[in-house]
Amino acid sequence: MRLAISITAHERIRVLERQVRNIRLHCRDPLVILHLNADFARRLRAVPEEGAVLERLRREPGVWVNPAHLATRWAHLFHAHVANMRLLRDRGEAHSHLLLLSSADLFLRRGIEERLAALDASAPAGPPIALDAPPSEGGAWMPRVAADGRLRAMLSARGLSTIRHDLHEGSFYRRELAEAMLAILERHIPDWEYDDAYPKEEFFLPSLLQAFPGIRTGPRVAHALVIGSGVERDRAAVACALEELCVARRGEEAPVDGWVRDAL
Repeated sequence: MRLAISITAHERIRVLERQVRNIRLHCRDPLVILHLNADFARRLRAVPEEGAVLERLRREPGVWVNPAHLATRWAHLFHAHVANMRLLRDRGEAHSHLLLLSSADLFLRRGIEERLAALDASAPAGPPIALDAPPSEGGAWMPRVAADGRLRAMLSARGLSTIRHDLHEGSFYRRELAEAMLAILERHIPDWEYDDAYPKEEFFLPSLLQAFPGIRTGPRVAHALVIGSGVERDRAAVACALEELCVARRGEEAPVDGWVRDAL
C-alpha cells in the first residue's frame, strides 16, 4: 500500500523540510502533497535562501507542491486539504489511503501502513450530534455549525440529520472513499472560502462518513500534545503519545522534541 499525505503548511520552511524527511524515514514510498498558504508562498519567493529549500523539496521523489496557494488561517484550513485532494485525484497517482496532517506532525515510529491496511477510514471520536443540538450538547461551535446552510443542505441530501466531529490531524480515508466524499463536497460547496468561522476540517469529512455505512474504521493516527500548560502535564502527554505512531506538536519551539528523543 502507498500513503498520500496532505499537509497544510504556513510555518518556517526548515520545519517543513524536517517534516518531509521524517515522513520519508517512517513511511514506505509516501506521496506528500504540500499546500503552502498564500503568505508563506510569497515569503518563500521573496527570500532566496528559503526559496532554495523549497526547490530542493520539489525535487524530492514523491513530494508535490500544490500550485494553488490559498489563504489559510485558524478555523479556515479545510479548503487547502480539499485543494490537495483535487490535485491528487486529477493527477491519478496510485495510492491506497489519504492521510491528513498539519505542518506540526511528526512520526515516532514505523508501521502506519500495517495499521491502516485493513481500514477504510478513521472513526470520529465523539458521538453523533443532532444539527439542532444546543451548545451544552454539541459544544461552543454548534451555533455556527448549525447555521451553516451549505453543510445542512449537503447532509440533508444524503439523508443525514446529525454531524460528527473530530480533529483532522491524523485522520485517514481509503482512496475510493476520499474521492467519493470529494465528489459530494464539490457538488454542494463550490466556494470553500465562505466565511462561517468554525473549523470545517473538524466537521465535514467526519460527518460525511455517515453516508457510507459498513466501512471499517479505526482511531486517528495522531495524538495531540498541548504545549505550554506546565512541564509535568506536557511530560505526561508525551508519555501517552509515545504509544501512538504520530504526534502533533504545539508550538514551533516546543520542548517536546527533546523529551521524545530521551524517551525513545
